[in-house]
Amino acid sequence: MDKILIVNKPYGLTTSYVVNKLKKLYNALKAGHTGTLDPLATGVIVIFFGRLTKLIPFIDEEIKIYRVKALLGIQTDTLDISGNIVFTSKIESLQSDKLKSVIKSFRGEYKYTPPQYSAIKINGVPAYKYVRKGQKISLSQRVSRIYDILINHVGKYTFELEIHCSKGTYIRSLINDMGIQLGSNATVCNLKRLNSGIFSIEDSNDYFSILNENKVDFFNIENIFKTLEIDTNFLSYLRNHPNYKKVPLLNFFSKLAKDMRIRSEENTRFLLTINQSPVGLINNKFDDSGVYIYSDVKLFQEITEYT
Repeated sequence: MDKILIVNKPYGLTTSYVVNKLKKLYNALKAGHTGTLDPLATGVIVIFFGRLTKLIPFIDEEIKIYRVKALLGIQTDTLDISGNIVFTSKIESLQSDKLKSVIKSFRGEYKYTPPQYSAIKINGVPAYKYVRKGQKISLSQRVSRIYDILINHVGKYTFELEIHCSKGTYIRSLINDMGIQLGSNATVCNLKRLNSGIFSIEDSNDYFSILNENKVDFFNIENIFKTLEIDTNFLSYLRNHPNYKKVPLLNFFSKLAKDMRIRSEENTRFLLTINQSPVGLINNKFDDSGVYIYSDVKLFQEITEYT
């Protein structure tokens, strides 16, 4: 099975649990995803099955969109409502003008320390496992980019935002830092990922509906890569080229139909298939004037049946 599935992860489940459960459901040889969500969070996770797991490093999900609700007056050890309360603070009724001023200061480059309860690995072990054992850890400061923050709602002691940010941003840290700027503490009480790159919550499948074997809408790979069907002779040519780097393919492309020819950087990548099964990826290189130079090729390992 070589498919892509967008899933609306439910509250309380880990991303790895959802991925492994669906891997077993579809009897897939492999399964991987492009970004972890906290158990408390819901929303978009993108699962790649079979050979398509090889595409994960090439998927552009730089911009992510979250909807988050924050509660003022408390801070927990996990920086969300699932954790133990470690600080409380007196708060005044939240004013929209003050929130707008704080939000403005967070747009652009954002430097922060990630939550200790995170999946960031230290010597190959997720940070949260050390913390649960009572061990002290130190996580390096990170830099993310906050593209935009929209205010959805302002309550007396809560606020809800829509955050557009770069990949890898920890929303829990962002809300915690906002709370400090507001002169209080703040913790995440609800978090939903609405978009991950081109993958949207509107295109997602309900997790429990999938388990009940209802109709599933798989994501069309051609929404990401234009596909090229090749034969075994061409595959052998690629495999025999040293390191798969700087492979001259202009003659090959010139034989294709007009709509598949290389036309500057709009045709940067092609997914190679044999019998509609993915076998590799071509990354085309161009000079400053947009003229094709060469191609780098990534061939998937499990293709011995074709050669």
